[in-house]
Amino acid sequence: MKCGACNVDARMRDETAINLDPIQVGGRLTPEAMKAMISWGDGYSVCDACRKPFRLDYIEQPPLKDFHVDVAEWLGMAQARTVPGARRGFQQVAGTYVEKGDPVLIGALAHYTSYLSVEIQQGVVREIPKTEDNHITAEAAAERIEDVITEFGKPPKLLYIDHVDYQYGNMHDVKGIAKVAHQYDIPVLYNGV
Repeated sequence: MKCGACNVDARMRDETAINLDPIQVGGRLTPEAMKAMISWGDGYSVCDACRKPFRLDYIEQPPLKDFHVDVAEWLGMAQARTVPGARRGFQQVAGTYVEKGDPVLIGALAHYTSYLSVEIQQGVVREIPKTEDNHITAEAAAERIEDVITEFGKPPKLLYIDHVDYQYGNMHDVKGIAKVAHQYDIPVLYNGV
């Protein structure tokens, strides 16, 4: 499948999204990415640090303020907040749940930003091991939770799981892992990025 008029091959999983991360190519925006941006870009660049207060939910042009209200209503929440990137989101979640010395479970194939968010809070990372074919399973999560309880005398404060890991592109059993974690009352941070 080709992406619009630019004749760029689209990825099958997320053909409606464009990953613009020039870091992946040493700071250069590839010609293909540039063509895709010209074809699909909406013209908005949002600066959450341009006006006080420095929050995305106060920006009216584009209508991010309305978006936050709509998302909260759709999710059945009193309030929804977005953050400028997954890394900042991980840090905020870890800051809510993790204190110094608390154990946290992270899938062995997680992105390094998951680890950093726990380390900032001085939590203790324990990994859910991967299978031989590089998957994170509910069974491995259950075993590791029991290991953490034995080691720390309490369950992990938080469990991070990636839907698709960045190393192999494998999809993990998020539903099964979350079910196991919730049996121990462990909150789950789902990384769907």
